[in-house]
Amino acid sequence: MKKALHDDDSFFFTFRKGELTAWSNYDAQGLLAAANDAPRYEMEVRNGFPVLIKDGEVILRVPPEVSFCQFLNEWMNDIVDNGITEELIEELNNTVSKIRYIHVLMLSEEGKPSWQNNIADLNRSPNVYEMAAFAFSHHLALGAFEGLKRCQLPDCQNFFIGRPNNKWCSKPCGSKSRVRRKRKRDLG
Repeated sequence: MKKALHDDDSFFFTFRKGELTAWSNYDAQGLLAAANDAPRYEMEVRNGFPVLIKDGEVILRVPPEVSFCQFLNEWMNDIVDNGITEELIEELNNTVSKIRYIHVLMLSEEGKPSWQNNIADLNRSPNVYEMAAFAFSHHLALGAFEGLKRCQLPDCQNFFIGRPNNKWCSKPCGSKSRVRRKRKRDLG
């Protein structure tokens, strides 16, 4: 069952290489999956640029799809740990402000002309950081990450969207956690 989100009927568009691509708030599950696929690197800002660190060394060559996942992972960690902060909003705004938007005149449901202004012009090939910020910020604005949590199983730590009392991303993680607690009680 899909979670009801703010503006369920909102679609966002990107225009790149002559193609118009639509996506909606239900694509948030794809962003969650991408964040959960991110390797467990540390991220630091050096000389004003975010860089990935593994075992104290800067990772110089990271495929774009891995970088995309890592950025999403870091922002979701920030939300789970600190909530939605002004610093996060400022970081996203500074990044997405570099993306140009196209305004298209359309007829509204009432038959009146109105501007459709959520079409991002990505023909200038924005970098991976800008693309991740673009996707993440739109879903954040739609409320797609309300109820964002990190699985409480220490060896999982996947993100999921759940009710306030949910602690685990899946039934298997919940079962593992309960079994471990029971074993610990039985031994102790």
